[in-house]
Amino acid sequence: EELSVSNFSQEWILKSKEILYGHAFDNLDTISNGIEDGVTKENLKQFEINAGKNWHKFYMRNGDKFFKDRHYLTKVFPFLQESLDSGDPVAIIEIGCGVANAVIPLLELFPNCSATAVDFAPSAISIVKRHNLHDTKRFSAHVCDITVPDSITWKGHDFATMIFVLSAVAPEKMQQAIENVKRSLKPGGMVLFRDYAVSDMAQLRFSKSQRLGHNYYVRHDGTRSFFFSLEGVEFLFRNSGFQRVESYYIRRKVVNHRENKVMRRVFVNACYMLQ
Repeated sequence: EELSVSNFSQEWILKSKEILYGHAFDNLDTISNGIEDGVTKENLKQFEINAGKNWHKFYMRNGDKFFKDRHYLTKVFPFLQESLDSGDPVAIIEIGCGVANAVIPLLELFPNCSATAVDFAPSAISIVKRHNLHDTKRFSAHVCDITVPDSITWKGHDFATMIFVLSAVAPEKMQQAIENVKRSLKPGGMVLFRDYAVSDMAQLRFSKSQRLGHNYYVRHDGTRSFFFSLEGVEFLFRNSGFQRVESYYIRRKVVNHRENKVMRRVFVNACYMLQ
């Protein structure tokens, strides 16, 4: 059967019985019906209702101290580096920006870069707006829920970054989120994607009681996390009219010598072009 649906509907999932997410999501019925490990539809509904509130509280607690600036972007996405080095104007939108750890370092280094930052946590956007680069011709930040149809109204960007963002979106709303991101790009624009992969240390540390579905979990603060396969990411982007430029796993071994612990991290790193 052709993977030609335009949205991520539960009806289509149950009808087709396709393994839409490869080995990362081999039983969509569990999430669609809310029966994984005793999780009810009401549980899932409440987590979704409180999603914005929980992320708002997260940034109220942590401010700009939790996530580090993402200085690695130009190294892992050579297309971004080439564009910025050209000297031509480059417009970037940071999706799920938090406190804009992706675009602020680029704005500081490249005067030909302009940026839009969006997040649905008002506390995060409030922090971004206090940055000295904000409210200039080069940089603006906005509260925006990327899962709501037509919510992204800022268009014409060369790149969209989705760095550890889609994993926080409910699976049934992921396709809509990507459709919204699509609206923000020029033809030929690129999505720069990095997110949690199956078997990442963060997944292995979740308890059974925190499991909402296959590779889908809730943290103690109410925020949620999904763990992707390359096939799952490929399906979502291809379904929205993107072409894969590159997609691969990043595997890292982090050693804490003081506590004699080894942490194995696994991420999906990908770049998709709008056809």
